[in-house]
Amino acid sequence: MPQATPLVLFEPAGIEALGPPVALRPVWELRVGARRLVERIAEAWPGELHCAPRPALAGLCPVLPPALFAAQRVLLLAGHQLVLDPAALGRLEALAPGDRIEDLGVPLALCLSGAEARDWLAAEATREAPWPAPTAAPREGPCGPLLAYWWELYELAPRALAADAERLLAAGGWQRGEREGIWLAAGAMLAPGSVLDASGGPVLVDRGASVGALSVLVGPCYLGPGTRTKPHTQLHGVFAGPECRLGGEVEETQLQGFSNKQHHGFLGHAAVGEWVNLGAGATNSDLKNNYGSIRVEMGGRSLDSGRRFLGCCLGDHVKLGIQGRLNTGTVLEPFTNWFGADFPPKGLPAFSWGGEGRLEEHALERALATAAIAMPRRGARLDEGQEAAIRALFARSAAARRARIG
Repeated sequence: MPQATPLVLFEPAGIEALGPPVALRPVWELRVGARRLVERIAEAWPGELHCAPRPALAGLCPVLPPALFAAQRVLLLAGHQLVLDPAALGRLEALAPGDRIEDLGVPLALCLSGAEARDWLAAEATREAPWPAPTAAPREGPCGPLLAYWWELYELAPRALAADAERLLAAGGWQRGEREGIWLAAGAMLAPGSVLDASGGPVLVDRGASVGALSVLVGPCYLGPGTRTKPHTQLHGVFAGPECRLGGEVEETQLQGFSNKQHHGFLGHAAVGEWVNLGAGATNSDLKNNYGSIRVEMGGRSLDSGRRFLGCCLGDHVKLGIQGRLNTGTVLEPFTNWFGADFPPKGLPAFSWGGEGRLEEHALERALATAAIAMPRRGARLDEGQEAAIRALFARSAAARRARIG
């Protein structure tokens, strides 16, 4: 059998339009459903797999090996594709040297020599290009749906979980629940009176996760390893990564992991990063009073999402105080800290600090110190690559803060 061609994941120019979820991680590290995009690709690709992130995130991935650039043939794949069918990835081998697949000007897949790939990646990293406008449904790429905006994380999660469930269950270590579509991994715990409803989609409770007494989980729903729900929690269409703490009511939401929303209050139609904490009573709106399409503010511009239901996007390390309230379509960039009962602006740049009529810069060293305290509480630590990415984000978001804060 011929050896598989090396595959390099890249981030297309303009990917930052996806929003806070990619501010501190390459797009292929995003979790949709139960697993990250890169996990699906690595599982399906039989050959070498390499990653070429944006320059600001270079410290998060190994350097591409020099031998790669001497190869006669290299495949490049845009990393914002959700690979649901492994066979679709295998069809990339049919690309001939020089072949290129695009969608609305965004490169999705290419076949080049190693030397050409090196030059192309360098050019793509500095190219400025418009990003496609939001569409009613995620667009399709050669290997699966394309993640273009943050709300597509939870919109695509049901499809992703259906595919994830097949592979996770095939790997073993799961026990079928009393009803069809309910699965519990080793060490998962259900307290008395908890209700798991798989009539609308599968419910998976991963290893070490626990469901509090009288909680209701309506599928499709996934609780990642170590995630816990408080008693009386209501989850509907929720996909939580590892070590989350959930309470109150949550619906149609993707949480990357390590985040807390464990008190009463509502969170819906939301994309939540890692290390986010929502205080008691925090609530977001996900529907306008006039049922109109919801606009969002990101990257200094306002755009129409085309969605009637749209909650909030909370970047990594966002903190929202007790009784915090968020309007429809609110976007809080990483390390935003908002307190008080007043609504924040619908879009706040990274490292914003405010509430109760004040808005200022969240000092970088204070933000890093808080992260260094919070992360070990869940068995993680802030490594050099992550700190470098955070410092780079602080620098490149300075102009946006000045424009907002004055």
